[in-house]
Amino acid sequence: MLTIISTALGFFTSLVPNVLDYFKQKRDQDHELAMIDAQTQAQLAIGQMQLEATVTDAQLKEIQAAHKEQASTAVAAGRFISGLSASVRPVVTYLFVLEFLAINWAIAWLTFDANGFTIEALRTILDDRFFSLLSSMIAFWFGNRTFGKRRT
Repeated sequence: MLTIISTALGFFTSLVPNVLDYFKQKRDQDHELAMIDAQTQAQLAIGQMQLEATVTDAQLKEIQAAHKEQASTAVAAGRFISGLSASVRPVVTYLFVLEFLAINWAIAWLTFDANGFTIEALRTILDDRFFSLLSSMIAFWFGNRTFGKRRT
């Protein structure tokens, strides 16, 4: 009986290294798959960053080409056309401010004529929309100057 048990024990213990090798190989393969997956994810991220850099570079070149074209057109057109082209935004802003002030003046005239000079009348005339529009225009022009000076 002892011989049978020792023979069976010897036979099964000879299989232990193979079983352990199987589990070790499985663990190594899982680790390799995880490494390949991580490398794939890293390569995808690098590719995405390179694509974004390429798109940004293309947009920058497009903007530079547009500025060169505009500059060459302005030089070819002469000083008057160049000055007129540069004055479009300020002139539109001035016209818009004048129109808005005229509308507010008309509102003030009608409000003061109907109710007299009261705090409620002033609140009607100088409402949030008036101040938000005025502040956005001032912020645009002074912000444009500030950031324009930082670029050069």
